[in-house]
Amino acid sequence: MKKITGWIALTVTAYLVALLALLPASYVINDLVPQLGIKLDSKLALTGISGTIWNGEVEQLHYQGKKIGKATWGLHPLSLLVGNLALNWQLKTQDGDLHGEATFDTSGQILLEDIKGQIPVEELTALLPFVPVVVNGAVTFDLSEVQIEGGKPKQATGEIHWNRAVIVAMQKVDFGDVTAILETRADTGNIEAKINNRQGALAVNATAILEASGKYQLAGELTASKQKNRALLNNFIMLGRPDQNGRLRFSQSGRFKR
Repeated sequence: MKKITGWIALTVTAYLVALLALLPASYVINDLVPQLGIKLDSKLALTGISGTIWNGEVEQLHYQGKKIGKATWGLHPLSLLVGNLALNWQLKTQDGDLHGEATFDTSGQILLEDIKGQIPVEELTALLPFVPVVVNGAVTFDLSEVQIEGGKPKQATGEIHWNRAVIVAMQKVDFGDVTAILETRADTGNIEAKINNRQGALAVNATAILEASGKYQLAGELTASKQKNRALLNNFIMLGRPDQNGRLRFSQSGRFKR
């Protein structure tokens, strides 16, 4: 009798697994994802959903009406047993690639891990409402962890590199390679990024702070170590005026909006 019961349980389990394996990806996007705290609206939209819950594809992600790229994922089945949704993901933009791991829970928290890849900076700034300068270069991501809650970053650890960084305002300014090292401060809970560069016409030394409330601060200085480069500081007059020693101190603050 026990043997028969075991075969019945095995058959039912196999049936349920097969049924789940055939569950279309559109169900995950349209029904399950909103329950995990991800709001799909006019700001974030997905088109061309195909595949299954295990391996799916979104032909095009749109943010603020602008195309971002194509996304694919592979679900980790065991995560469903603990009430979470864990998967590996990949985002392919026009000329970039980003991939990593993601875990979603029903409280609305999103944990992104091992985020790696490179995207042209022009593609990133194209998603912003207004950028008063022209930028060039490529942004490389090497983030071990980013935690998002309520649509806002809550924790972040890792590095972001802007390689061959160029800003063109009145003149072309070559910043070389710019690095931002991110960490979450244990004493304040704020995300802090230390920003500096090497081999640039101007030296950058700045700190960016993002609070859990969504407030942010950016403060630092641009320095022209060589006399011939001091005129380049005039490209950033909107940040402040340089002093007689070729140093421009700046401070900006605001609130992060989803």
